[in-house]
Amino acid sequence: MNGRLVLEDGFTCFGTPSYRLYREQMRNNNFYVVIRASQYQNVLGRKMIPCLEKAGVHYIDYSTRAWPEEYIIKREGHPSPAGHRAMAEWLVKDLRLDHVSSNTH
Repeated sequence: MNGRLVLEDGFTCFGTPSYRLYREQMRNNNFYVVIRASQYQNVLGRKMIPCLEKAGVHYIDYSTRAWPEEYIIKREGHPSPAGHRAMAEWLVKDLRLDHVSSNTH
């Protein structure tokens, strides 16, 4: 996607420079965007989906997954350590990385 795309509701999608840079440098298409839940129901993240699809960017949508209160830092909306841990576990499963051994030195 070059330039910008304006969706029906007026939301403007700009190009995806991180995705293009990744593809140029890594020469593969293993770039993913993770859409997560927040205290604001991640409205912006969900609005990005048509933009990501138009650009051919892979995404994983966790915005509809149940996020217990302890997964989110209340004043910020960012994941807490427990939220990051849970999201890492979901990613390992969803990206089928559970066969990869981890080096925990």
